[in-house]
Amino acid sequence: MSFDHFAAPCPRHLTVEQIAGHYAECIRSRWSDDVPTVLVGWSMGGTIAAQMALELGDHCPELVLLDSVGPGSRVDVGGRSGAAGFDLAGEQQLIGGYDPGLLPHQRVTDVEELWREVSARVPATGAEAELVAGLARTVSPDLAEDVLPAGGRASVEQFNTLRTLIGARNTYRPCGTVPRGLVIEATDGESTAAHSWSGLLPEQMTQTSIEGNHYSIMMADAGLTAGIISDYLDSIMVCPCASGTTGQAIA
Repeated sequence: MSFDHFAAPCPRHLTVEQIAGHYAECIRSRWSDDVPTVLVGWSMGGTIAAQMALELGDHCPELVLLDSVGPGSRVDVGGRSGAAGFDLAGEQQLIGGYDPGLLPHQRVTDVEELWREVSARVPATGAEAELVAGLARTVSPDLAEDVLPAGGRASVEQFNTLRTLIGARNTYRPCGTVPRGLVIEATDGESTAAHSWSGLLPEQMTQTSIEGNHYSIMMADAGLTAGIISDYLDSIMVCPCASGTTGQAIA
């Protein structure tokens, strides 16, 4: 699954519960409740997968988290975000702090209009990827680390979608636990995943690690990551499951 359904050119206020609820409903509508589902989430996707597992209940007996930062961690996403969404004044301050020339000369009334005007000015002021990298560095080193590994090809929409996602994670606190789960960390990753999830979910947590970094375990070493997940599922007899019903893994 991807985040395309929620992607937008401007940052928005969303909760993990809202995002996970949408995708949990997609699973319910596609598969019957007697088909066990294993959710696999990488990075921010692990947070969404955790909440999906809580919502799916017995439909999701297992959860796999791949180098995923747990609840309680905070990354500055810039601007000022409240219950009503990202604040117009805060977004103007962010953009103007990087390059005042990007701010529209005419009055804008909301965040969406502001970013639409800024995006329209990008061809006259430099490459979009350069703008995104500069804005990310202006906000925080942590946000820049998340944006810049995109190989210099990140768009304004990708930048603001990431801010929406991280903003949701910043305030997320799970209510409940799932039965079991696997946490895979990269030895040079960006999270201490097992520690950050400890005491929250899952109740029975298996921990392992892979040589590499946050991105290599999903790219160059993706085969090794998949093998560890497969071995784990085989060891607990989830796929195929003991009842004879074939289970499914969703990433």
